[in-house]
Amino acid sequence: MKTMVLRDILRQLLRGMGVATLLLVAACSQQAPNYVFSPEHIEILKHSGPTVVKLGSFSAADRAEGAAKLTARSVTLLSPYGDYPGYLKEALRQELTEAGKLTPNAEIEISGVMTKNDLDASGIITGDGELAARITVKRGGATLFDKPVVAKTTWDSSFVGAIAIPRAVAEYPRLVSEFVSTLLRDPDFLSAIK
Repeated sequence: MKTMVLRDILRQLLRGMGVATLLLVAACSQQAPNYVFSPEHIEILKHSGPTVVKLGSFSAADRAEGAAKLTARSVTLLSPYGDYPGYLKEALRQELTEAGKLTPNAEIEISGVMTKNDLDASGIITGDGELAARITVKRGGATLFDKPVVAKTTWDSSFVGAIAIPRAVAEYPRLVSEFVSTLLRDPDFLSAIK
């Protein structure tokens, strides 16, 4: 009788450990939040002139940090758009589409090569992120714009992972939006897409 009770307790304990292990494994990776366009960016693009553009390739430089996946402490963030160069392309696609500036047969093409993509949630007071890419604008074979663009953000973090990790995850779309803002504030870029 005592043996049966011990077996039942052991079974329940193992079952509980199995569930806890599955929850832990599931928590080790998650999808990054989707990008949402900015009304401010739409206004800038609408006033940039009548020209329409298309998007070319967006890729990662060799050994670009964070291009395939991001980590925030113990959590791996997967891009909802395949990879992180794809995330950047999707952000620009949304902004240009909402502004009425995107068409597949445009003469002007915007492309990019991601060189850095980082979320640092290790700080106990603040977290920070950095996104860098070389953006190129071409018309036919002529290069109109070819520059590195860098965006950085900081946010309140915590020593406690249960607070720090969700905050870092939520900050990623803001980092990408800051990258788009930096690009749109560059007068050379705006001149290139006119």
